[in-house]
Amino acid sequence: GNAEESAAISRVVAPLSSEFKQYHEAAIQEVGRRPPPRPAASSSEPDRPQLLVVEDHEELRAFIVKSLAEQYEIFEAADGNAGLLIASERLPDLILSDLMMPGLDGIELCQQLKASPQTAAIPFVLLTARSDIETRLQGLTHGADDYVLKPFHVDELRARLDVQLR
Repeated sequence: GNAEESAAISRVVAPLSSEFKQYHEAAIQEVGRRPPPRPAASSSEPDRPQLLVVEDHEELRAFIVKSLAEQYEIFEAADGNAGLLIASERLPDLILSDLMMPGLDGIELCQQLKASPQTAAIPFVLLTARSDIETRLQGLTHGADDYVLKPFHVDELRARLDVQLR
């Protein structure tokens, strides 16, 4: 009955328990031998400014990230709602956002970020294929600091972003 069952369980559990104890002690010793974790950026490497890229077109977002990865530490958002959340949490040095996106568009994102004391000072650059003056003025009057037209040249994009950080 119960005594036999208990004895059978003990025969199985006791070796496992001692094996676990040995493993646990070895793991603690191993952790003690490891060098302390390295800080993300070494002191010889200057901190790169943080850039939030908000773009719903996946290939374009990947291209922008790849093109700017050496100059910036980059956060990515696939839409305005995610961009708002990341901007509020991470407080990047600069934001590059597409204008036309599902949900919260670039102008609404810009308005919300510029209305918050926490994020109001972050330079905001709109990226759009719409070159009409009404759209550009709408972006600028709602707080955008600059406008980059698609298709863009990477060197121009870099220059415009650099100007915003001065």
